[in-house]
Amino acid sequence: MPARLMLVGDFSRQSGAFSESILFSPEEDAMLANMLRAIGLSRDEVYSTNTLKCCPLPQAAPPDASVRQCVAYLHREIALVRPQIICAMGDGAARAVLESSEPVARLRGKLHPYKKGGEGLMALRIVPTYHPRLLLAHPEMKRAAWQDLQLIQKHLAGLSAA
Repeated sequence: MPARLMLVGDFSRQSGAFSESILFSPEEDAMLANMLRAIGLSRDEVYSTNTLKCCPLPQAAPPDASVRQCVAYLHREIALVRPQIICAMGDGAARAVLESSEPVARLRGKLHPYKKGGEGLMALRIVPTYHPRLLLAHPEMKRAAWQDLQLIQKHLAGLSAA
């Protein structure tokens, strides 16, 4: 059975020993757990991944070349997981999944088609939203992210009813 929701972030911000249980950072993961709980999902019901498959140096943005090398792997991962919907968290994830240079601020608030999908993935939709990292730094953006989460919840409920 495919995953109901696939979360795609940008990269994990870990230093020291790497832990597979941390998606972004401990603080960001706690916020993510609250976001998922608000729409009736637990982390166990969601497939989570990052665009970049390694951790960049602390306080450094990952090089574009590293991200480009990981995008093909991400699209293959999506094909294997076969989620019902994808939530692209942040500009980096939205760029990778949607192949768009538009910022999340312009993309959010609506369902976008997944264009890399072949047979069986043509109906897959993507909801870009703000990354927990941004929401922790700018709490005023939480209302917009909540609207995006409600869009995901509504889409999943419609799929369950069908």
